[in-house]
Amino acid sequence: MSNTSVKIAISVPRQLFSLVERCCKSARVSRSSLIAQALREWMSRGQRAATLKQYAAGYRRRPETLDDAALANRVAALADAADEEWE
Repeated sequence: MSNTSVKIAISVPRQLFSLVERCCKSARVSRSSLIAQALREWMSRGQRAATLKQYAAGYRRRPETLDDAALANRVAALADAADEEWE
């Protein structure tokens, strides 16, 4: 993402504006910063939802077998062991 910022004008209900202002004051952040972060999180949730939808569709096409689950458990155990410090 570029570091260049652009200005946008949006209209929000007065109650939402008041809530945003209180949140900004409480968090000691600018309105722009708070709204930009909210937009980033909203888009990230949408991307995660799309990924989960694709994941679920894949499992509907090819359900996991007991062998698949056993292999996943072994891989997870090896990954955990690799993260441990060995003397």
